[in-house]
Amino acid sequence: MVTINTRCPRCRGRINTSREYAECIACGYVDYQQECDYPQIPRPETFRADVWVLPYKGKGDYLKDTRLVVDKVFSKGWSPTLEIRPRCPFCDMSMDKQKRSHVIYTCKQNHGVVIVIREKEIIGWKLPYER
Repeated sequence: MVTINTRCPRCRGRINTSREYAECIACGYVDYQQECDYPQIPRPETFRADVWVLPYKGKGDYLKDTRLVVDKVFSKGWSPTLEIRPRCPFCDMSMDKQKRSHVIYTCKQNHGVVIVIREKEIIGWKLPYER
């Protein structure tokens, strides 16, 4: 275990250990040899630019707080196109598009979702039998 000095070697001020490295709160001296237990805060998916978090737009109240996370993937080439890859809201597995549909996606456990599109804009998701 590494012990962290509680006093600054330059001015004898107090050391702040709540950052990545120990830093004096009086003079700003930073000791890069002493790493602190800096908490890593995960970034919420709603703040990521490559992810959409879609609300439930179906009829049932039991899923109203369930969100569908959709990864946006741009294909490479001469004319890049946007592909969407939803993650199952029930088992968090990747979902694939069904062969005869452009809005129905299923996961390996056979859960299905329908992407709701209005006026060329994705607004949410619902279950396949909620037409």
